[in-house]
Amino acid sequence: MRLLLVGWDGAEPSLIADFMAQGQMPNLERLAQGGLVTRIASTVRPESATAWATLLTASTPTAHGVFSFAYHIPGSYHTRLHTTAGTYRPYLWEQLSEAGLTSVVINAPMTYPPRPLRGALVCGQMTPSVEHIFTYPADLSARLRAMDYPLDAEPPEPDEDREEYLARMEAQVARRTEIALDLLQEQRWDFALVAYTELDRLQHFFWADMDAQHPAHARCAATPRTAQGIMRHYQVLDRALDALLETARPDLIILVSDHGFGPCSRKVFVNAWLQQLGLFVARPSSKALGASVSEKLYSLRQWRPARIAKQRIFGERPIIDRHGLQAANFVRSVDWRQTRAWFSEAGGIRINLAGREPEGIVRPGIEYEALRTRLIKETLDLRDPLSGLPIFALAEPREALYPNSPHLEAAPDIILDTFHPPDHALQNHIPLSGHAVSADTLCADAFPYTATHNSQALLVANRPPDEPISNLADVGRWVLRAFGIAEGSVRISHRQVIPDANEDALLRARLRALGYMD
Repeated sequence: MRLLLVGWDGAEPSLIADFMAQGQMPNLERLAQGGLVTRIASTVRPESATAWATLLTASTPTAHGVFSFAYHIPGSYHTRLHTTAGTYRPYLWEQLSEAGLTSVVINAPMTYPPRPLRGALVCGQMTPSVEHIFTYPADLSARLRAMDYPLDAEPPEPDEDREEYLARMEAQVARRTEIALDLLQEQRWDFALVAYTELDRLQHFFWADMDAQHPAHARCAATPRTAQGIMRHYQVLDRALDALLETARPDLIILVSDHGFGPCSRKVFVNAWLQQLGLFVARPSSKALGASVSEKLYSLRQWRPARIAKQRIFGERPIIDRHGLQAANFVRSVDWRQTRAWFSEAGGIRINLAGREPEGIVRPGIEYEALRTRLIKETLDLRDPLSGLPIFALAEPREALYPNSPHLEAAPDIILDTFHPPDHALQNHIPLSGHAVSADTLCADAFPYTATHNSQALLVANRPPDEPISNLADVGRWVLRAFGIAEGSVRISHRQVIPDANEDALLRARLRALGYMD
């Protein structure tokens, strides 16, 4: 038996239903005949890092330990990035390798640095650049570089023509498909994965072009081409799917997204709100300096001649570690002896707990629980001053979402998730730290980001599953069962790999450009 798993990052089930009804996706419609097209649950906080880790390890965040793109460094106010999702659980193909099966895995997110398997692996999202070894076997990297392999999908440059960007992403899908077909044809395989991330990037920046009711629609200066950009990209993916099926001819094909998408128009600065509550205390002089440095660095990056000159001389590697400056300034800019809580880029509110944090002041036990209970209530009561609508749909103690997880200390104390309405841009916020904004700036306009993730994922297959499928981990388990492997029956230990400073800076810059960090 051969099984092909296709990933469409951010594919939105409601758009798929509309486009299929209009006859715009004939290959996907043909695939689903005799099988299924349905919605399943993404992860709580439908962030790509957590969602892909859940799918590709066939386990929950409680087990695999990836709660966000970032995680807390013990004994520090800093975070690190996850670059390998399977640190605590093996990937699907690693479990299949242990059973003697061969895999070809192309553009899999959260898999850098590459680890050995029986077959071939091409790393995807969270890979710093093609100048690194991003494949297994290692010599495949040089071959793919020579073939102009497109590594992941970058957001549009600030001054890039928007129609040209759409064409570039369509061409990137076509090139990725061509190379995938070559690899699938030349290698024997039992399991194959091909993931596409371009759609996610397009929807972040082009949703308002498509949606005339979006508050930012007029600001997009939409053209007929940009207004149809998202629909056309789904059609490009549909044609790529047909090419994969024609070449691979799998017995079982599963197509899945890691999360869905919906409109947004606002961002919320959680540390500004905590500052209003008197729980987050900044040192004004350091704060102003940090904001000034960040603004100047960002302005320089926006200037095209400077950006081109830098790339010619230094390549993609950052010559200034902007995140390093920001992170160091953030720690210096906070009066930790008066700060009781702060928003962490690991996905929620972290309590400045005595005995755990370097300068913790909140005593464990009754004081900690009282503060956390208060913050949960007040977070859920928080309203956007512009619309009067609630900002957060979920504020939960971490142990409630990740019960008995051995990786709990990497997570914030309170996990936050915003609303994900399918048709209300004003009630879908992007949560950010906001430590470089003034305390009275609770919310702001999210433009140029006009859409963000929601908690519904797409599942399409050419035959019904053998057991009910309700979430991403279930999809991964279905893949394993198809080969007679039970979840958790294969244990593989791996050394945790930490990105170096240059890799970390490059990856954080990419996440900032997508609006995932500030």
